[in-house]
Amino acid sequence: MITKTKFFLLGSLVFLLSSNLFARFDVRHDSWQREFIGTPTFRLSDDPELMNKERAVAEHQERLRRAQAELSTLQQEVERIRENLEQHRTTLQTVVAKEAELAGQKNQLQQSIQAAHQRVTALAATIEEQKQALATATAAIAEAQQQVATAEQSVKQSENQLEKVKAELAAAMAECQATATQNCAQTEKVKKAQARVDNVTTKIANQKSLLKLAQDNLVKKENQKNKAEELLKRTQVERQTLIASVPAMKAQIDAIEAQREQNRQKQAQVEQKIATIQSNLQNKRREMEAAQNLQSRAQFALDNAINQKEVYQDELIQRILEVNHLGANHGAQSGDYDGYEISRIEGERYGNQDGLRDGEDDGRTRDYRAGYQEGLKIGKERARVQGEIDGTREGKIRGNQEAASREGAVAGTIRAKNSDASLVGDKQGAVAGLKRAEVTGERVGTPQGEKKAIDQYEAVPLANKEIQGDFAGLFSRNVPNYPGPSYRSYNTNEANRYPRRVVQLAYVNGYDFAYIDRSSSIFYNTIANNYNGRYDVAYNDTYARYYKDSNDAGTKAGDLEAYNTNYPTYKSQYFESARLYYEMNPERSSSEYMSTYKTVEQNSFAAEYERIRLESYKASEQATFNSNIAAQTEKFSAKRFAEVESIYKNFPVLKFVSRSLIDSGISGVAGKDGVFQPGESIISDITVINYGQKIAAGLALDVDGSQITINGVEGNSMTTVKGALKSSLSASAPIGSTIKTEMILKYSLKSNDKKIEGRYFVSAEGLLGTDSKQLRVAYPLAMTGLTTKGQLIFEEKNGLKLRVVNNSSRSYVGPITVTVEADSVDNIITKDFSAIAQLDKAVDLADAEVIVSNDRDLYRPLTFRAKLSQAGVTLGVLDAPLTTMVKAQYIERGDAPVLVVNSDITTRDLLDIVAELGGPASVSVLDTSLESRNAQYLNNGFTNKAIMVLDDGNRSVISKVGNIVEKSVSSSLVAITRTENGLALMEQLPGLVDASRLLLAIPGIGDKIRLDSTNPHRVPRLKAPMIILQATMDDWEKKLAVSKIMKVSATAHLNMIREKITRQNFFNADVEEAQLLQLFNIRMLAEIMILNIAHDKSKGGLFNMGKDPKWVKIMENDSNMSLHKLRAVVQGERLNEQNLAISLLAKNSVFTLHNAFNLYEPLKKEITSGMAGAIEKIRRDMDGSAEEKLKNYDRGMLDLIKRKLAIYTPFVPGVEAPSYDQ
Repeated sequence: MITKTKFFLLGSLVFLLSSNLFARFDVRHDSWQREFIGTPTFRLSDDPELMNKERAVAEHQERLRRAQAELSTLQQEVERIRENLEQHRTTLQTVVAKEAELAGQKNQLQQSIQAAHQRVTALAATIEEQKQALATATAAIAEAQQQVATAEQSVKQSENQLEKVKAELAAAMAECQATATQNCAQTEKVKKAQARVDNVTTKIANQKSLLKLAQDNLVKKENQKNKAEELLKRTQVERQTLIASVPAMKAQIDAIEAQREQNRQKQAQVEQKIATIQSNLQNKRREMEAAQNLQSRAQFALDNAINQKEVYQDELIQRILEVNHLGANHGAQSGDYDGYEISRIEGERYGNQDGLRDGEDDGRTRDYRAGYQEGLKIGKERARVQGEIDGTREGKIRGNQEAASREGAVAGTIRAKNSDASLVGDKQGAVAGLKRAEVTGERVGTPQGEKKAIDQYEAVPLANKEIQGDFAGLFSRNVPNYPGPSYRSYNTNEANRYPRRVVQLAYVNGYDFAYIDRSSSIFYNTIANNYNGRYDVAYNDTYARYYKDSNDAGTKAGDLEAYNTNYPTYKSQYFESARLYYEMNPERSSSEYMSTYKTVEQNSFAAEYERIRLESYKASEQATFNSNIAAQTEKFSAKRFAEVESIYKNFPVLKFVSRSLIDSGISGVAGKDGVFQPGESIISDITVINYGQKIAAGLALDVDGSQITINGVEGNSMTTVKGALKSSLSASAPIGSTIKTEMILKYSLKSNDKKIEGRYFVSAEGLLGTDSKQLRVAYPLAMTGLTTKGQLIFEEKNGLKLRVVNNSSRSYVGPITVTVEADSVDNIITKDFSAIAQLDKAVDLADAEVIVSNDRDLYRPLTFRAKLSQAGVTLGVLDAPLTTMVKAQYIERGDAPVLVVNSDITTRDLLDIVAELGGPASVSVLDTSLESRNAQYLNNGFTNKAIMVLDDGNRSVISKVGNIVEKSVSSSLVAITRTENGLALMEQLPGLVDASRLLLAIPGIGDKIRLDSTNPHRVPRLKAPMIILQATMDDWEKKLAVSKIMKVSATAHLNMIREKITRQNFFNADVEEAQLLQLFNIRMLAEIMILNIAHDKSKGGLFNMGKDPKWVKIMENDSNMSLHKLRAVVQGERLNEQNLAISLLAKNSVFTLHNAFNLYEPLKKEITSGMAGAIEKIRRDMDGSAEEKLKNYDRGMLDLIKRKLAIYTPFVPGVEAPSYDQ
């Protein structure tokens, strides 16, 4: 048995572990309340000693303030004096500077005067020299003029001579022409004359040249003279200007001397003023030092007071927190015990009380129903026996009467024909007129009387009544609420042992908070079990009893209802049977026959009599009608009033008003909140009006197939039957769906006047009313906005946030549990949301915690769902599950491919790829949205990896893989986009400068697949070449398979061929095997083309006019190239079955290389002649070796490969170059 002492010890241990009572508290004044348990009902300043120390601090602060004010005043005065001193010093500096400036100006003027004198002297000598130069130039002009005149004279003389020799030539020609015996130009005389002409002409030309030179010389001498004259003039002007400037400079020196004298006087005045100010400044500084000493003492006193106050305050806070936590510890101990005790006592008291009552109510209902069912049987049998007796008796009478009526009618007619009808027509007319007045009066007066009676009896005020139905007590099973902190263990007397009031209050505050928190928490966690356990025991005890009085009442009610319901039917059946028999076989001696016969015979006589007397009848009938109609109307109005009044007085007159639905909860939870949830019971309350004065019993209520009888609807009342019937919603009813509930209310009409008794009935067959309602299925509480506090990161703690909304019509009290689940591999919810103690409108929760530690939960859809429940009953579910994704820093996964992606941008494609690859454990995700975390891998690249880059088409990821391209080794890459433009986007990376670009066939993928290879020969920072493909979300898996092969070295590639290719499948390969073989040829071509690009763009030879031959040498000698690796195997290994496929591939590769650079246009036009020559040498060498070995090993294989040389060639030779814009 758990005793109170044990509870205290257990509670103390739990509380000490949770609160760390003996830890030193954080007593910072701005944070101590965060460590205070509960809400403090005091202020620190309420402590008298602390108040005194705060008062002392305030006094010292005031003293310090006055000292600071005095010091501030002195500092301002010192500053003012110092500023004044600085102003005068500035003035003195200005004066001194002015003196220096004037002295400099004087010195500069004196130097200028001296320089002017020296310049005047120098210019006088220069003028003499320039005059001599001018005279020389004048003489040179005269000499040049003489030379021109001489040259002109020589030209004139030669021109005269030319005229003379021309005349001699003309005379010689004329003389010769007179004879006309020969060519005159060839005669000796003419030739001599012509020679003289030519000589003189040449002479004139030479003389004119000399003349031109003389004329040019003359112009030159004249220019020299002009310049000499100008220079002389400028020099003379400069000398005169200098001579004139000397007196002005001397006058300026005199003026400067006068200014210097004034400046010296001002300097003396300023120096004297500075000395006075310095003296005043020293005095004020001494006063300020005294004030500073006073302030220091005041500051020291204040610091000491503050220190004493803070030490005391820290000690007080420490004591408050210690006592507060001690009080909380004691409160928790008391609360632990009282929580269980209150829960036990309250649960047993209310559970026993409610269980006894409800068990008895349900037991009585059970026994009443059993008796009622038995009464129905008894009443039905009693109704049958009595109905047979009464029906047979009355049917015999009716049968004899009907037979007598038939026979009497015949006899009466015969007798009437022999009567004096015509004589008494007038008299009979009067009788008929009276009869018509009666009929008309009945027709008019009856509804008047009926309406009058209805208005009178239905205008009576109705009493509002309630009947407790069989399910009226359903809501009594209510778990009690926490009664509050006033139970046996609640005791704060220990606070009195602390002398300081604030410490006492701290104890009480902590005690109250912990007591209420612990006792209410334990109460709500255990009350349902305590209550329900005791309720079930008490309920079962009283329910098991036999309630004879209830059984007898049920039997009586059932008997009465069955009798009243069945008697009319049985009586009618036996009545009709007897009537038919005696109508055909009447007992003519019976009293009813004789009396009826007599009556009918008389009536028949009267009818016939009426016909006979008709003519005299009419006038008398109308007069009689007119005189009697008013009286007859009133008569029948009164008669109908009495009949209707009799119905209202002697029968119930019922009207169905309404049905209301109440949700009754599930196992005592969620009742009466106005929300109908799956599996919840529904109580129907029925409201009926009884305008009659008699109690109504036997109302048959049917709700959705459940049935019950309602009794005791009092007269002149509007009666509500509380808890009339219970039905329930299906536990599988979908949330948000609409459920239809139907009600039928019946009652058997008891009177013969069904028109009045059943005036509000739907039908005369007893259907009193119907009701149909649409119920929306929902939970009373809703959860929205489930989110994480931040991005979920692998192995990092995160939080969850959630909003809970109460959509019902009432508050919810008691612990409401929030359960969050995730479809993770392992449980990732490390801390659940705290239970909700009370929910009025809404509450925000944010204390749940999540840690994802299983890498199989990375980069896949992770869905969180949540549920609200109380005592095992669901009260709400999350409106929309939270689906998110867990990110992680790059995780190395061996040979798995690397996927570079921004998970925020291409989330859907990322999830699809990860799922297709077999889950997060099958791929290493490098997430650029975590760029700083993954910088190491983004910056340093990879080794031996097949890399996929998933981009949105906007280079969001491709722009970040530059270093991966440049620094990765033995790796390949697939650029995946939606529109297959990955390589176009990759081209912008620096690492793809001068990359090779191939469009080649790959088995199983396509005939023109683009492959780019980076070029370390042109981009030195590239660590190794990299094959890059592009793909879409439709074919990335095929391209990845290619990438996995292309990332390995040539040696590894050849070893894969050894392992997988044999003589059997070389010529009959599946797609994977064909790719393995054909990709080796593609590898060779890619390596050759990047080397070719380097050669093509190089410069070398004489004057760099050709290409650098080193690239050709690399082609010839680089043993790491795939072509050389293949040749080395063919030439260096003995041919056997293990390497047969490699020799066969060599023959195909030889064919491929020849056609690639001789017939296949895209490569033929690109290859340089030097590279082509080197390749041809290697090709021939390898071809010879392969052919020789195959011929010696298996001639059939050699013949077969010769017939199929193009089997793994990745192009069709001779085709036009395809476009690279693909």
